[in-house]
Amino acid sequence: MSFDVLILNSGEWLLAEQLPAEPWHVLIYRDRRQRQNELHLWLPRENERRSGEYAFKRYWLEGDTRWCIEIPPDPDRLRGFYVAASGVVRVRFTALDGLVLWADYRGSQRLADFTDYELQRLRLGARAGPYSRI
Repeated sequence: MSFDVLILNSGEWLLAEQLPAEPWHVLIYRDRRQRQNELHLWLPRENERRSGEYAFKRYWLEGDTRWCIEIPPDPDRLRGFYVAASGVVRVRFTALDGLVLWADYRGSQRLADFTDYELQRLRLGARAGPYSRI
């Protein structure tokens, strides 16, 4: 099952592509206003085990830079992402040229809900670092 349109805090996302990628099914949504901004969902096929698990990435275009924005999973937990004792979540921005930036986020909003303005604020406060969790 797929939805043609997702309405999120960040705007209206239209289903642009559905790609088979065994055992997954990849859905690519594009922002109605800025088609270069994308949400990628890797959903397992109905008959696959662990059908409740999925993967998600957000792509965001800022000027000439296309960022992949993720909250990396916590290697110490089966599900979920790393949250520091202070309540800070580490958000990773990765550019095609290899630049990796880390931003600290405090709140309950999900990546798909961040508006362009909120992503820009996060990115402006980010610092360079290695790709793996720091």
